[in-house]
Amino acid sequence: MKSTLIIFSVGIVTLLSSCNNASEKKILKTEKAFEEKEEIAVIPNNTLSVEISGMTCEHGCGGSIRSALKETGGVAQVSFDFKEDRETNNASIKFDDKKISQDELIAVIEKIHDGQYKTGKITSEK
Repeated sequence: MKSTLIIFSVGIVTLLSSCNNASEKKILKTEKAFEEKEEIAVIPNNTLSVEISGMTCEHGCGGSIRSALKETGGVAQVSFDFKEDRETNNASIKFDDKKISQDELIAVIEKIHDGQYKTGKITSEK
């Protein structure tokens, strides 16, 4: 009888201690590692002028386009001739044609935001 009482007591104590641990709040510290990308200077040898439709603002839309093009590693500068309520706006892209082609630049623009932007007339000068 004593052994049954002891086993029962040990079981209750174990159960209560596990319940106490489960009710304690556990705070986990997480750290995010940010990988800094070393920017390699792009020396442009070509300028592409592109008509772009689908832009609603220079800051947001232009920023998205600029960021996507810069991420390719072949673009030095992107500027816009943007006017609100104009159907098409113009982008000027200075790039290194040894690192990225005109077709690749156009493909990047047209993939942004699930195809929100469409390109039109394209001119290029070295």
